[in-house]
Amino acid sequence: MARKIITAKDRQMARRNALIGVAVGCGVLLVGALVFLVVGYARLTADAPLPPEAEYSTQPSPYGTGASVPLETQVRNVERAARSGRPQRVQVVVGSQELTSSIAQQLQGQGVEDLKVYLGDGTAVAQGSVTVQGRRLNATIRVKPRVENGAARLEIIDAKVGRMDMPASVRENIQSEIDRAIEKNPPQGRGVWLDSIEITQGNLIARGRTTR
Repeated sequence: MARKIITAKDRQMARRNALIGVAVGCGVLLVGALVFLVVGYARLTADAPLPPEAEYSTQPSPYGTGASVPLETQVRNVERAARSGRPQRVQVVVGSQELTSSIAQQLQGQGVEDLKVYLGDGTAVAQGSVTVQGRRLNATIRVKPRVENGAARLEIIDAKVGRMDMPASVRENIQSEIDRAIEKNPPQGRGVWLDSIEITQGNLIARGRTTR
């Protein structure tokens, strides 16, 4: 069998094919990265899906007349009890819609829109949109409440932007802000010791006692 003589032209063609292969490989990686970024951005800006807790928001309250009393009235009743000077049991019951309205009023002018709060079985979810660097992003935060030393604590157990998990650093910053807000306004300062917080069937029930 005759040996093929490799000419300078053959070497040039081989180098050309190798360069084409590298270029194609880089192109595939570039396109892959572009697709990843596009998909990531789409997931980042996507509408957040309704959480499971939302199913409770349309159900009637199982707590009778206690839950039908406006939140503002219930708070005034607790404050009145605290000023009475004698220890007594107090309770506040609030549903998803009224809690949404109350929080939305407090957040007016802070760039949060379309706020919805859902109260499920043991967890609360807040969803809303915020504008960051000109982009409107949908955020979802799920918290689990507990009572510690007579005050409420809210632990973030899930946080997303669109359909993507929030970076750990952002989640930690939000948790710190929540903790600071609670520490600035503890219930003990209003003469109330919190005993329990329960979230069930679309309602938040806080029970405690007055301390003065």
